[in-house]
Amino acid sequence: FLFSRTDIRFGSWEADVKRVLAETSSQWKPFVSGATFADMDPHQRLVFLKGVIDHVFEEKVEELSEYLDETYDPEDMRAVPIGQDSLKNTYWYFDDLRLYKETVGRKGEKWECVCSSLKEWTSFVKKFRKTSHPQEKELYEFLHRQLLPLIQGPLQTLQET
Repeated sequence: FLFSRTDIRFGSWEADVKRVLAETSSQWKPFVSGATFADMDPHQRLVFLKGVIDHVFEEKVEELSEYLDETYDPEDMRAVPIGQDSLKNTYWYFDDLRLYKETVGRKGEKWECVCSSLKEWTSFVKKFRKTSHPQEKELYEFLHRQLLPLIQGPLQTLQET
């Protein structure tokens, strides 16, 4: 459903989005003021891209649900934490080459991306190499022996582009 349109080209996508929105009953009108995507600041661009995703979901909800059911097993989509440190911070990996830290405190939970480059990953893993804490040892072993070898290639490729 997302790739069924072959008439949309890189140079004409904005006009095509305007046309598609005009053809549907969408209440969302991002170009009413005459602004273009190039005129938008980063926040407005994110809001615009979220609006495109929401619009596709609203218009193609049945097709999208069918596609997801046929393509993905729900068990594969369930996130599982990869470990904890001695401060009880939980670390999560979502298959996007980033490592996230969840900290739960009195003011609620806080999420932070702690690794997104090969240098950051390598440095982070080294922090736990000589730990004596059992949970940190477990985290180090998983990161060092399983996860880091899997993501090194993609991270290097990403870094080269």
